[in-house]
Amino acid sequence: MGGDLLEAFAALEAAFSDVAKRVQDDAWQLAETDVVDLTRRLHTMTCQAQGVQLRLVREVDSRSIPASLGATSLRAWISGAMRLSPREAKAMDKLARSLHEKCTDTGAALGNGGVNYEQAAAISRIIEGLPSKATYEATRWAEGFLLEHARVLNAEDLAKLSKRIDSAIDPDGTLDREKVANERRSANIRDKP
Repeated sequence: MGGDLLEAFAALEAAFSDVAKRVQDDAWQLAETDVVDLTRRLHTMTCQAQGVQLRLVREVDSRSIPASLGATSLRAWISGAMRLSPREAKAMDKLARSLHEKCTDTGAALGNGGVNYEQAAAISRIIEGLPSKATYEATRWAEGFLLEHARVLNAEDLAKLSKRIDSAIDPDGTLDREKVANERRSANIRDKP
């Protein structure tokens, strides 16, 4: 049970070690176009590995493994097991949950290397921040819209599309996101007693 997965993982580790050694020893012999190609291919593989990692984080959470190991939370377990800062552990937990529950197409795109981790996180933040009146169909549309644009835009540029998405979902209303932003911009002035 699961033996094939463990064997495949061991083979992947061995293959990666071999590739890392060959890059260290032999990369200088490659043509520039080959170096560029391998760099891009490795980036795609890194994205795929991050997608798999987030799926495994969800598996760890669904089995309550952190509690059985004495961790106070999944975030605490991630922080300790992976030596990540609490902030990064929280971000990983949130993204893993979002890609599993709400942004499943983005999770699939990360898993096949179609988007990178930073883009997946940006898409997740935008989708999670949609106005409360966003329907399931509107949410699916927004995710698809962002994934389409992720082919050419980086994470920062994707984040700039949130206002366009908001106006498409709620063209004549004041959105929740705008209300929150306005509340944060307000100031209270008080006289000292």
